[in-house]
Amino acid sequence: MVLSKREKHIGLATIALVAVVGLYGLVLSPYLDRRQAVAQDLDRATQQLADANVLFDRQAQLQKIWRQMQQGGLSADESRAESQAQHALVDWAQWAGVALDTRGPGRPTQEDKFQVISFNITGTGSTAAITRLLWALETATIPIRVNDMQITARREGTDDLMIRFSMSTLAMPSPSQSKGGHS
Repeated sequence: MVLSKREKHIGLATIALVAVVGLYGLVLSPYLDRRQAVAQDLDRATQQLADANVLFDRQAQLQKIWRQMQQGGLSADESRAESQAQHALVDWAQWAGVALDTRGPGRPTQEDKFQVISFNITGTGSTAAITRLLWALETATIPIRVNDMQITARREGTDDLMIRFSMSTLAMPSPSQSKGGHS
């Protein structure tokens, strides 16, 4: 069988096309897919490394705060923690210029490894005085948290406000209390 020049060119082009498609399917396509998978794995590993670094940085910050709490105010005794919080509150209120009316502690509750001692507080003062009191609570070196708060005007049109809020402090229970000895 004798092929014409044109048929030879068509045959060679067909063979070349089949070879290119075969090379693409057998070599280039798997290479590109693997390259994309490696790039995705690298992105994922880079993100995990960044997340781990953030976690380690956060742990270092929290360890520092935890040491400060243990040195500066986290008490292992419930009555000491309650007294410490009440005295601090009185000191902050006097510094801020807020007149406290009530400071009744509530019944302590157990949350995870801590005893939570809550207080319901009512006081009066100017906007600036209440702001100073809240700032003192926010920047306290002892474990204090404002749980909820309500500020109302005692007389309309004046800077005479009443604040009602609940706050809580923490105590580390003794080992016997944390194992179920305290209800």
